[in-house]
Amino acid sequence: WKTVAFTHDAAGRSTIDSASRAAAMRRARTEVVALARAWVGSQPTTLRAHAAMIDAYIAAADYDGALAELGRYRALVPSDPESPFVEARIHFAAGDVDRAAATLRGALDTTEPADFQHLEGNPTVFEDLASAANVFAYIGDVGNAARALDLADRARREVYGGLVSPQSFF
Repeated sequence: WKTVAFTHDAAGRSTIDSASRAAAMRRARTEVVALARAWVGSQPTTLRAHAAMIDAYIAAADYDGALAELGRYRALVPSDPESPFVEARIHFAAGDVDRAAATLRGALDTTEPADFQHLEGNPTVFEDLASAANVFAYIGDVGNAARALDLADRARREVYGGLVSPQSFF
């Protein structure tokens, strides 16, 4: 067990001190990476395991690790239309907004809703497409933000038959 130091706020309530909280966050991030790595190790062909590994690396701010895991994912499924959207999300999280936007522009120019047909039932498609809109909105590129949202909506209607609520990804 780890020792946690408590302090009191102005109202007299007990709170965890910032050093203990920071240490707990580091331990949690390390553990989530280890758990995702174990999943990938036990089921190396399970693409959701690779996605969990990428998310774990992003949560741990290990963007190089996330990009390397994406590379391993792409080796298994080189034509996955979601990959450039995931790559852009990694770059954006790392603070490389220009590279994220450049990756997304290329993806929007080459991706159609039907490309996601084999991913039917996978809600991360909408998360990644909505993230694309956020990147463009962040840099003030409203036109491409609208294109990303339009692609998400068309995929929702054409691939998922409109079964996914637009509110679930906007």
